[in-house]
Amino acid sequence: MLLIGEAWSGNNLWGGRWLVIPVALTLLGYRRHFWQHPLASWLSVAALFLVQPLMVDTVAGRLTSLGVATLLMLFNTRQLRHLFAAWVTVGFGLGFAAVAAWEVLIERLKIDWGMSLPAIAILVLWLLWSWLIRQETLLAGLYKRATDIWAITLTLPNLFLLTIGTFLAYLPATLEPEIHHWVLASGLMLLATSYRTWQVPFDAGYYLTAWSLELLVAGMLTLTGRSLDALAIANLALGLATQLVGDGWMRGEGRGQGAEGRRQGSQESSSPHPTPYTPHPHHLIPLLYAGFGLLLAHHAFTASTGLYTIAAALVGIGVGRRQLRFKPLTYLSVLAISFGAYELLFYQLSQAKGDRPGDAIVLLGVLAAFLAIALRLLLPWLLPYLRLLPGEILAIAHVHWAIGSIFLVGALLNPLSTQGEWGWVGVAAVLAGYALVMGHGRWGIGDGGGREDREAEESSVLSPQSSAPLSPRTPHLTPHTPHPTPQFWTYAGIIEAVLTFAYLLHLLLPDAFLIKWGGTIAAILAFSLYQVPWQSWGWQREPWRKSAATLPALATMLTAGGISLQSLLIVAAFYAWLAKAERQVRLSYLSVLLADWAAVRFLHQHNAVEPLWLAVLVGVTLLYMAQIDPDLRSPTERDKRHLLRCLATGLVSLTAFYQSEIGISGILPILVGILSIGLALGFILTGIWLRVRAFLYIGTLAFVVQILRQLWLFINDYSLVLWAVIGAMGLVFMWIAATFEARRTQMTALVAYWSSELENWE
Repeated sequence: MLLIGEAWSGNNLWGGRWLVIPVALTLLGYRRHFWQHPLASWLSVAALFLVQPLMVDTVAGRLTSLGVATLLMLFNTRQLRHLFAAWVTVGFGLGFAAVAAWEVLIERLKIDWGMSLPAIAILVLWLLWSWLIRQETLLAGLYKRATDIWAITLTLPNLFLLTIGTFLAYLPATLEPEIHHWVLASGLMLLATSYRTWQVPFDAGYYLTAWSLELLVAGMLTLTGRSLDALAIANLALGLATQLVGDGWMRGEGRGQGAEGRRQGSQESSSPHPTPYTPHPHHLIPLLYAGFGLLLAHHAFTASTGLYTIAAALVGIGVGRRQLRFKPLTYLSVLAISFGAYELLFYQLSQAKGDRPGDAIVLLGVLAAFLAIALRLLLPWLLPYLRLLPGEILAIAHVHWAIGSIFLVGALLNPLSTQGEWGWVGVAAVLAGYALVMGHGRWGIGDGGGREDREAEESSVLSPQSSAPLSPRTPHLTPHTPHPTPQFWTYAGIIEAVLTFAYLLHLLLPDAFLIKWGGTIAAILAFSLYQVPWQSWGWQREPWRKSAATLPALATMLTAGGISLQSLLIVAAFYAWLAKAERQVRLSYLSVLLADWAAVRFLHQHNAVEPLWLAVLVGVTLLYMAQIDPDLRSPTERDKRHLLRCLATGLVSLTAFYQSEIGISGILPILVGILSIGLALGFILTGIWLRVRAFLYIGTLAFVVQILRQLWLFINDYSLVLWAVIGAMGLVFMWIAATFEARRTQMTALVAYWSSELENWE
């Protein structure tokens, strides 16, 4: 410590003399009879460290201290046989070489040249290491490990500094450096790291080699310009190249290189199921190159940005198809291809001029439809390339179909030109056809989760031993293999087809005509859909028939504001026919409701809407339900049928009584009264004819009430007639009493007979 103080004060007289201490300790370490000779060697190592600050102030001192330290450490390492001693020896040697190079090249040495010196040192270290791995002595093994540690230790900061310098070279405000020196340094680093990795493969070596190659390519591109697009293309090319090299490695081309490869080969030969050495960097490095290239490519949105995305996606597919566990990467890459295609289209749309955003959305739908159909048609060739299951590829196609359908909905919400409208019809027809094809029993593949897909999973070629492409004619991979077809696709296709047809009619026909006759057109279309033999054509019949049953009602609801009377009757007739064809009587309720709607429309058109006519419509509807409803036809439901008929008959009779009091516009009051009495009498006669008690009871009650009301009104007008009526009624009651007394037995039998008969009536 005292000598260090002297050196700092400018008196370096003792610096060189201190070397006597490590020399003496080294000699003691070689004296075997000295009982602490290992301690002497370690103290020599410590003394060599302490001498360095004593002689650092002069060139001769630095060279002498480092040179003597290197020489003495060779002897100490030979004596100690320890890795740390070997590491210190190599370190002193590197220090001596660095000082010597600095002193020799001090006049010409700049920072650009200075980056090459560590690269040369690293290369020399690994060349020395490659010579040492062929030696089989313990000392050679120690120096081998020491040189490898120093080379890797120097590699990381050197690559980091080269990265910073290359990055600064691409900045617009950076001063022009002598970039060729940086390129030389990067080339030396690439040579050193690739040589080390080729000798004995290890994961970190692949990453260091890839890093060095990236720096070399980036530096070379700065010699011709500073284009980020060129750098992006170069990275994508590197990604594709390294992906192909990795594929070749997996096929066995790189097996057995170097000592590590030989060890791996021996392990494989002893293993019952040999597997080639497949380093993980071969999976990750192509993705890193492609990802970096993709990032650089998106510094600005240009006409070629989408192509860069597609290129990066191809690299991802090449890596993802290698193993089953990489399937998510394959899915992501396939979707990235679609995203790249959308980027290409977006750029073209951004350059176009116009005020119809709906047209642009239609073009996006065109691209989605194209991608969906392309995936479906290219399925036999995509299976061996992507190494996915048929259902998995179809799932991606279905996603594009859904995206295209969403685009079409969005296009309708925005202004469209004439060409855009016709384009919308075309794209919608294509998407509808896609859905219908997927719903077909022969052409469509369902969810892809059946036995065939499991067989495809087992036969997927994911190992390098059997990397031959699958044949499109493989039976369980053919797209014509029958699969259970979900009804969803048929319904989706029908919905899109109907919407397409409706929009086509909107383009061809006036809106007023469609609103007036839309129900009729829907009924004709539904009748046609019902009659077609879909099941013999390969589709399930149920979706088509259910759609046919729904379509006219939906069209009628949408055009309710302006539908014509004739259209309502035609739709009512369709549902009456459908109820008979399907043997579903309740479908006829729609016919009755539509007929009631038509009747109300007719009355409204002629300004004849009266409570009586509305009550008649409601009553007839209720009576129809009571007569044909399957649940009410049961013998156990007689009471419900009776109450429903009483409700309907009472509603009509009560409304008729009310109407006779207030009158009906355009009809004489006396005629209204006669009409109400006629309705009551009609219910009585109908009850007797049909043997229905509700009609008889309600009709009789209404008839009596109406007669009494009319008599009361007549008497109010003609009061003298009251006495004549009372007298006539007295005579009638006397005759009835006399007749009843004379024919009591017959009357009793008649009442009992009709009571038993009424029990058997409806």
